[in-house]
Amino acid sequence: MPVRFFGCLALLLLMASPAAHAQFAVLPYAGYDFDGEAVLIGLGAEVALPLPAPVALSLRPSGEYLLPKDLDIGGRTFGQNIAQVNVDVIARLRAPGIQPYAGIGVGIRFIKLDTSDNDDVEGNLDIEETNVGANLLGGVVFGGIGPVQPFAQGRLTVGDGSALAVFGGLRVGL
Repeated sequence: MPVRFFGCLALLLLMASPAAHAQFAVLPYAGYDFDGEAVLIGLGAEVALPLPAPVALSLRPSGEYLLPKDLDIGGRTFGQNIAQVNVDVIARLRAPGIQPYAGIGVGIRFIKLDTSDNDDVEGNLDIEETNVGANLLGGVVFGGIGPVQPFAQGRLTVGDGSALAVFGGLRVGL
């Protein structure tokens, strides 16, 4: 599953390649997913079209992989693989120093449970689920040194399965 996940993520990042006169940034990040009860690591991109307004609109595709604990259900131990791909649009206030932003988008969460590593279970039981939901997010980009700016973000995904995540990382302008 990680190979497919990072392949999809690479495709999303290529789709977000900068158009002429667009501003492009890469966003590595880490945080915590409260519903998955797991640490997450992710990578995103941001493509902002230059607008002569105090608000910058950007397309922000991203993907993350959660590092959850094994799940125990009815005496069976399941290994978990959880990944989420997001496509969001954000509006960021252009201001010196701290730049708050808010956004909306779509999140697709892929969940796979399996017993392949459990010797106590006869046979291999795999359960796969895909949840689609609406993303509501908010965050802040802090002033940085040169093209590197730290950021913090919270995101609520509402739909087939809800998920609340908070994370921080670096916005690296290219």
